[in-house]
Amino acid sequence: MGQYWEVLGKNGIDRNRLATYERKITEEPYYLPNTIHDFEEYLKLLKQLHSSNDLQMLVDEARGHIGGDGNQAINDVLSNFSDHDTLRQMERVTRIREILSRDHLNEHQSNHKVKDVLFLDLCLEGYIKTLSDRIMHIDIGFEAYVREVGILLANLALSYRWQEIKACLADWRDLASGLCHSGNINNEDNARKVKAIMDRIRCLMGEVNDTYTEQ
Repeated sequence: MGQYWEVLGKNGIDRNRLATYERKITEEPYYLPNTIHDFEEYLKLLKQLHSSNDLQMLVDEARGHIGGDGNQAINDVLSNFSDHDTLRQMERVTRIREILSRDHLNEHQSNHKVKDVLFLDLCLEGYIKTLSDRIMHIDIGFEAYVREVGILLANLALSYRWQEIKACLADWRDLASGLCHSGNINNEDNARKVKAIMDRIRCLMGEVNDTYTEQ
């Protein structure tokens, strides 16, 4: 209890102040370890009620549908929320989305399963955007930019069934990533090839925007 009062005291709170609240606090707290689990479950419930985009809730709903590989991949994502390497976490999220798209989002699945998996996939898509926004204004270096563009293209290919996205992704992986690893990006001809892919991506994004703006 000494530590309890010490923390309150550092923040300008003492017994007298607690007693002046509308709902007065006049008794010291007591420790009931057997209630911790109940409060943790209650906290999860509150999060579910107040966040329609709560990843943990959607994972719990879909776990029974996504198999061993899917569960292993999603556990990898959940256990690395604090990973300082944002691109690595983006790659983890992309991996689980690839598994969901390949094995669990097709016309042969039950409506209930597709609904749960689809909501999870939409949440993961939003998480990718959040991660990308986190490093948007940071100079992460050329190689990391190449890596990030590849990740974002891979996610676009999972979200939109357009062949041009897949073609751009394949070209980006073959050309830009190869140049990055070989160190030949300073070659003028190679730079033009990378720019050509970027121009195609820019046009593609404009087409995506126009398509969904008109609907």
